[in-house]
Amino acid sequence: MRVLVPVVLFAVIVCASADGQTTGWRGDGSGCYPNATPPTTWESTVSLKGLLWQAAKPKDDQPAGKPLDDGVIREWLLAGPFDAPKDAIGETEVMKGEADFAPSAGDKLGELEWKATASDGSLVSLADLSAGKTDVAVYACAYVYAPADATVVGDFIFGGRSVVWVNGKALFKPADKDMQWAGKTISLPLRKGWNRLLVRNMPSMMYKTYSAFLYATFRGDPKAPTESKNVLWSAPLGGAAAPTVVGDRLFIQSEPCDLICVDKNTGKVLWARSNNYYEATPEADRKARPEFEGAGKLAAEINKLNDAWGSPAGLTREQLLAKDAAQKKLYETMKPIDAAKYTFTKEQDLGMAGFVPVSDGKRVWAWYVSGIAACYDLDGNRKWIALDNRGAQHHGFATSPLLVGGKLIVYMGDIRCLDAETGKPLWVKAICKDPKDHWAVAYTGTPALSSVGGVPMFITPNGDIDRVSDGEKVFGDGTMSGGFQRPTPVVVGDTVYKLDSGGTLHILKLPAEADDRIRPASHVKVRLDASGYRLFFGDAWQASPVVAGGLVYCLHNSGLLSVVDAEKGEVVYRKLLDLDVNDGWGLIRPSLAMAGGKLFALGGTGTCVVFESGREFKQISRNRVAAVVGPGQWWQRFERFAASPAFDGRRLYLRGEAKLYCIEGP
Repeated sequence: MRVLVPVVLFAVIVCASADGQTTGWRGDGSGCYPNATPPTTWESTVSLKGLLWQAAKPKDDQPAGKPLDDGVIREWLLAGPFDAPKDAIGETEVMKGEADFAPSAGDKLGELEWKATASDGSLVSLADLSAGKTDVAVYACAYVYAPADATVVGDFIFGGRSVVWVNGKALFKPADKDMQWAGKTISLPLRKGWNRLLVRNMPSMMYKTYSAFLYATFRGDPKAPTESKNVLWSAPLGGAAAPTVVGDRLFIQSEPCDLICVDKNTGKVLWARSNNYYEATPEADRKARPEFEGAGKLAAEINKLNDAWGSPAGLTREQLLAKDAAQKKLYETMKPIDAAKYTFTKEQDLGMAGFVPVSDGKRVWAWYVSGIAACYDLDGNRKWIALDNRGAQHHGFATSPLLVGGKLIVYMGDIRCLDAETGKPLWVKAICKDPKDHWAVAYTGTPALSSVGGVPMFITPNGDIDRVSDGEKVFGDGTMSGGFQRPTPVVVGDTVYKLDSGGTLHILKLPAEADDRIRPASHVKVRLDASGYRLFFGDAWQASPVVAGGLVYCLHNSGLLSVVDAEKGEVVYRKLLDLDVNDGWGLIRPSLAMAGGKLFALGGTGTCVVFESGREFKQISRNRVAAVVGPGQWWQRFERFAASPAFDGRRLYLRGEAKLYCIEGP
């Protein structure tokens, strides 16, 4: 749908960035890396080679079917729906002998029959079979061939009362009938020859259709050696935000308050600095109160470990755990001193350090949800540290800092501006007059820099345009707000592209002249409808778009790609990408990126689809970084990825919750 909002027309002259050398969130903020030429194929996973799958019941014990190399079974036998007791849980037997079902296509099950159903990816919709009901069961069956006894790990998401059997043995049976949905990483013991994988899906009592699906991907035994292709190095430097590349160094933020400098050629830590509450408290204040003495000893212990981290030997796993324990104890020591000032918010979806640091090539600035901002030179010498803790918001904050015109701009409920040279506060602006309206205009995305008539501006994810000099709002009519906006706007030339979380793409032409209030020269709204693809509960657009070649590329939580003609304001095509997610919300947090003329879409557990730019979808490759976190533990899961891809020359950097990966082409 295309809606044109008529406004007064003006001529337009806009700068895309106030400082061409500044790098941080999504590189220059656009997600486009025109000078990068990264590889389009890579892999870091335990091989599934030799494993085969098929929906058809095997005729004998000979190998057959299709390879499971990419971890996806693309055809299942489905049967249902079958009425189930209202209070059914995992232990409930809905159909007599269900654990032993070994069907062929066309076999009868009650009055219904098993039907082969193909899927383009990991997700199989069961909504039509469930017909919006909750007290029903749908069965899915596939057969897996193993050339020898083996263990694979399956990542499943399905209705909250679902069950998984392998060769008749139940490996997952939830006891809670009110569970929203089940997301479970399960070790699957396979015997030599054919194995029967059977899933019973029962939609959630609460979310109905949104849990009427089967999602399944598979990895090899996490205890087996990892096979890699085009992976130059990986390092145990996981986190929720991408690195910033400055020369031969990477800068990352790490929980809860660390800034880490990494040699980009080796992955070795060069230096680490902790920006905790003790460090952020002025020395005079610390000396004036004896309560700080214990905190000071802990801070000294942490700094000593940081120094060791940057040494040739680095830190052992035990030392890293000791550092983590000291960080926690320091926080527990500081909080009683001033509970309002020294308090972490409990609502952080992406942790306390899930932000991309920003650099001008000579210094680097970091910001944390503790309310702490800090500036360092490239050798780790701190220039300043400042604390202004402004509390929490629902789901927390995820807005990376902006650097423009000698100012550092951060968002923590209010928009704060600091002098980049000294850390002194310059201005603070509330995003709404009445605190009761905060949710309606709050955001977690990062603003985009622009200028109007030569005056530096920034465009917030909720659609406001503010002056950099004083934070005054020069545009914001409320038409682009709507509660908790996540995607970052993109500015190309004289045009702003703002995708809102509800699925409306706003295309605004900015005026040529700045004033206390401005009006866009035009405002086109393009509605992106994901209803036919909405298979997860999280019906939202979180990923920031990419704008290139007159097209706007937008990615939905479900993995639905929508490509819009920017001039016509029309959807060119839609495609459900073969990505992975990390829970029943269907969260795909990494933003789209473009490098070497190719688009990179990263899923929630390390699968990345690379495709051509243009008016037709042409997939180049599907790549996997397939690690398991906590292998063998009850909480084991596939490594999650929230950070967006970052590029530098022939290299691509991916940061998961456990590791930072450097991928380099030939």
